[in-house]
Amino acid sequence: MITAAETVRSVFGVYRLARFDRNGLSFLDGTPTGAARSFYCALLLLPPLVIMRIVNLDWMDVDIPLDHLLLVETISYVVKWTAFPVAISFLVHPMGRQHRLCHFVSAYNWSNVIWTAVLFPLFTLTAIGVFSQTAGFFLIDLATILLLVYEGYIIRVSLETSAAVAVALVVADLLLALQIIGWTNNLLMAGVA
Repeated sequence: MITAAETVRSVFGVYRLARFDRNGLSFLDGTPTGAARSFYCALLLLPPLVIMRIVNLDWMDVDIPLDHLLLVETISYVVKWTAFPVAISFLVHPMGRQHRLCHFVSAYNWSNVIWTAVLFPLFTLTAIGVFSQTAGFFLIDLATILLLVYEGYIIRVSLETSAAVAVALVVADLLLALQIIGWTNNLLMAGVA
């Protein structure tokens, strides 16, 4: 189980990384145990991410049976959290960066706190009508672009790689995420009567 102290230290580390301070990595546990424990972040972020997904489904305006919804969304959530770290685990050896894998996994997983802290308020303010959907989606898209730059920085410093490799990996992660979203939505729609 993860401790409160490790959670606070890890969140502080990714906050520092969000300020483009590479010393933020020193606050993250880059050991195999630390990388494994960083997946607890998925449980910590589950409540706001569920709310964002419910809002997103509401915008889709479909009626999906609850059992089907829970099954598909649970599988999708696990796949979203594991797909890119697993893909990177296959890439680090040819890149000569296998010794940096745990640093990457820990930083990548904990960086989801920053993603959620930025996107959750935008989704919420759009959902309750403070922003129009047009303005809200524009702000969400803009924030996502900035967060992708942040992800590139995390990849670059945690794997100690070039900017070009970091950009390529961000693009690969984005394409993978879009594919997972597409599969999830297709599976959800298959359950609509």
